[in-house]
Amino acid sequence: MAMVAAMAFALLASMAPAMAACPTSGTTVTCSNSMTNAVDGFGDCTQTGLTINVQPGASVTGTGNDGLNLDDANTVNNAGTITGDSAGISAIGTVTVNNASTGVVSSGSGGTAIAAGTANVTNFGTITGGSSGTGIGANTVGVLGQERLGSTTINTVLIGQNLSFAAPGQNNVGGAYAGLGFDYRMSQLISLFTKVEGTVMTDNSVTGIAQGGVRVSLN
Repeated sequence: MAMVAAMAFALLASMAPAMAACPTSGTTVTCSNSMTNAVDGFGDCTQTGLTINVQPGASVTGTGNDGLNLDDANTVNNAGTITGDSAGISAIGTVTVNNASTGVVSSGSGGTAIAAGTANVTNFGTITGGSSGTGIGANTVGVLGQERLGSTTINTVLIGQNLSFAAPGQNNVGGAYAGLGFDYRMSQLISLFTKVEGTVMTDNSVTGIAQGGVRVSLN
């Protein structure tokens, strides 16, 4: 019995520093010490609507997966270090990342520092995907459905003669679209962006769009 009690005490003692490293108050999470977990540093892919503050000198590390593993509508204010094997910060939906001059967000070799459905990033620090990795990766995937309403016949008049002809194409078509893009802020006023989207429909039509450039804020 004494041995069991001693083992339980040792287990609780080992868990206490990790739990205290990122305490939660309402929707605000403050990481002020070092937290390292074998899978995800913080989160289990269900966190929504949180503001996560990683303070200077603090670190959040996921040695087996992600540093932060989040769901949607979260904000990360990082002045410390966030590191994961697969991703430093991973989000299913939208994540806003404000990386201070002392902030580091990184992944392991071949990983992605910030991986999300939509990533809004303001960076004054370091964001790196490691060897052969990606700094910021965001994607959009969905399914489309279209239906043409009205008659498939077009009536017109040409030189006094009535003409009728059928409009080409199918009445009902479906398809899918996917996209990939990122926005990297170089300074408070200047950012680089790129975005690629593609659509494939069941009527064999294919559409591709690529955008990229520099955004300059005037205020």
